[in-house]
Amino acid sequence: MYKGKSLAIVVPAFNEQELILETLKGIPNYVDIVIVIDDCSTDKTYDLVKTYSKTSKIEINLIKNNQNRGVGGSIKRGYEESLKKEIDIISVMAGDNQMDPEYLPKLLDPLVKDIADYSKGNRLHHPLKRKMPLFRRFGNNILTLLNKISTGYWNISDPQNGYTAITKLALLKLDLRNVYSGYGYCNDLLSNANIHNLRVHDVVMPPVYGNEVSGIKIGRYMILMLYLLTRGFFNRIQTKYGGPNFHPILLSYYISFISIIILILMSFRMLYTWYNFGYIPLINSLAVGILFIFSTQIIALSMWMDSNNS
Repeated sequence: MYKGKSLAIVVPAFNEQELILETLKGIPNYVDIVIVIDDCSTDKTYDLVKTYSKTSKIEINLIKNNQNRGVGGSIKRGYEESLKKEIDIISVMAGDNQMDPEYLPKLLDPLVKDIADYSKGNRLHHPLKRKMPLFRRFGNNILTLLNKISTGYWNISDPQNGYTAITKLALLKLDLRNVYSGYGYCNDLLSNANIHNLRVHDVVMPPVYGNEVSGIKIGRYMILMLYLLTRGFFNRIQTKYGGPNFHPILLSYYISFISIIILILMSFRMLYTWYNFGYIPLINSLAVGILFIFSTQIIALSMWMDSNNS
């Protein structure tokens, strides 16, 4: 129990034989149960956890997926098991020992005090953020900006941070079936959380890197993230501001999108005329200028209204 609340730790694990025991040994004694989801590991991860569970002071529930579900799919299964056991708060700690247990109380306290429904780590605001590899830090900063627009959580940074905690009541509101199951799960969950008006809290913590090896393929991951963020954005504004919940924000966003499309078409027409005939039509150039000013203003207005309404 943690301050009167039952607590479960979900540990998604795929081929983590090198670090899984370090992860489990570091989990604090106030945790009621650890739910390890082995995602069809081909190494000794499952056997190591099974052996350790026999002597562990904390109850360990070891589950093996019948097929590879991805990190998000494993976390969702852990959430489902926690709900069955009616656990009050569920935290996620990856099996690669990147998540320092010392910071677990800082994730839990906002939930216990009813300040937030969902809390997550934020490495980008910590003084030791420079310990993160430069390319990864740059990528996280870009994803943070895109994630703010997509999810509507304009005060949240480091969306890729998987060190999280959520209350049972908040989890029951989410439609986990529609949350993406692979890498990118964290971003998709935030979009879903915003639709249900969940309060999200950032917890500043240092980055931790050891001997873990990332399984992310950068090119494929970037394309996937652009797709998930775009899908999450349109799903969010359509669900939250459309239909019976109609809000001018939805109309403002769509007007800005239409104006941007027209701006692109007019710009291509202007360049085509200049390239083929050697001149730029005056009306065309004026239209491009006016559309550019209008588009930037209307989309800035849309984001401003969206941020104030989130």
